[in-house]
Amino acid sequence: MVEGKVKFYLWLLLQNRNWTADRLQARGWPHNALCSLCDQELETANHLSLQCSFAKVIWDLLRRSTDDLCTAAATATSISEWWEHTGRGRGSKDRNKEEMALAAYIVWNLWKERNRRIFEHKEMGPLELAASISDEVNM
Repeated sequence: MVEGKVKFYLWLLLQNRNWTADRLQARGWPHNALCSLCDQELETANHLSLQCSFAKVIWDLLRRSTDDLCTAAATATSISEWWEHTGRGRGSKDRNKEEMALAAYIVWNLWKERNRRIFEHKEMGPLELAASISDEVNM
C-alpha cells in the first residue's frame, strides 16, 4: 500500500535522520535556518512535519471522515508520539492502515515540497500540494 521510498523516508523521519536545518547547524554545514515552507521558525523534522503553519493547512485539507489524523498532527510534541497516536486509530484494521498510509504520504510530500523549494526554487501552494498528495494516495 505504501511505496518503499515512502517507508524509507518515514523510517528516517522516525530516527530523526533527515537533513533539516537543526541537524545541518549541529554539524556546522551551510544552511538556511528558517523553515522553507513557512519562513517563520527553525526548521526541525518535528516543525516541518507537524507544527509548520503550511503543514497544518495540508493536514487540514487532507482530513478524511475522522479528525484523528489532524488531531494526532496538531497535538503531538514529537514525531514518535505522532506516529504512535496515528497507529492507534479507533477504526477497523483496514481503516487504520489507510490512515497510516495517508499520514506517511503527507509527511513524505511535505519533505519533497521543502526540497523542491530549496533545490529547484519552485513551490506548490497548499491546495495544489494537497491535490497532488490525494492523487498519489488514490493510485
